[in-house]
Amino acid sequence: MLSTKVGDGPLPYGKTLREICSPIADGCGYGEVAKHLHFASVSLFSELELAQWQSQGFWYLLLLMACLWFLRLYLHYLGQWLFLWVLSTPVTKFQFYSYTVELCYSTSSLHIGEELAVIALGPLALNTITFPLLLIRWGCQLLFSSRPDALSKLIITMGLWTVLDPLAVFIVDTFLGRLAHNGETPIADAAKLYWMFVRTKHSAILGVVITVVLYTLLFVISSLILYVYCLRLHNDSWILDAFQRIHSEEAKFFIPYDLEISNQELSHIMKRSEQWRGIHGERRKVSWCEVDLSVLRKPPLSPHQQALPFLPVFWKWLTSLFDTTI
Repeated sequence: MLSTKVGDGPLPYGKTLREICSPIADGCGYGEVAKHLHFASVSLFSELELAQWQSQGFWYLLLLMACLWFLRLYLHYLGQWLFLWVLSTPVTKFQFYSYTVELCYSTSSLHIGEELAVIALGPLALNTITFPLLLIRWGCQLLFSSRPDALSKLIITMGLWTVLDPLAVFIVDTFLGRLAHNGETPIADAAKLYWMFVRTKHSAILGVVITVVLYTLLFVISSLILYVYCLRLHNDSWILDAFQRIHSEEAKFFIPYDLEISNQELSHIMKRSEQWRGIHGERRKVSWCEVDLSVLRKPPLSPHQQALPFLPVFWKWLTSLFDTTI
């Protein structure tokens, strides 16, 4: 019987796994990707314990997410600053705040490809931290057969912030008015290519399209890393095991017949029987035989037999009648 828990917290709203997965398991319009994403979202939602705000684990994760906000923010801009330092691009301002980082540099010395790399290296810097955490978690599972709970929660929270990083940066930049270019404040990441195409007298719409495509690609990469962790590593691949139990075909499962025993147990029983000796030296003769159970199963009915179910009964009665008369 499948457990109704994922990790340390119960499934959301007190539902069982079958109740949550039944719309996906029964629906024929969903693909395999949608099924896997549904299971990953169930695991993520349960691990974050969003439905149990009174529990201690919920407030622990809330505190962890608040702390990782600063780590995510500073890693985002540190990755961009390191790339500018490698290119020897002069940085005029690099100041940290609790909600943002002001990174001002000379955009005239950069090409379009270099500006594109500056935008991409912000979220990619977070992936360079999340991916080693996955390797450490995988190593703990292989070497020590253990899964540290604190590390699992850290990976879940960090992976979620990595997925949401471009959106969080865009929201903060919008409130700070960085979408406009006034020369005093830094330009928002989402508007860098737009203003570069305007400065080089190219189509500004093309810069917007490239930015959207880049953010979509970064979202897919970050989501894929988090998805692989939730499905393959989190809680010893519990979510993958549950997925296979619900969606696999019946023929793929090994379901033993009643009173079926293993070869080792059968060999032990036969040896004990062969070694048995009676009071007057009696011995037991041991023999075994194989039975093909598929022969004992009834063959499937043909379409004619399904349409006319009384014909087999009539034919059996007719043959028995001739047997008795002869």
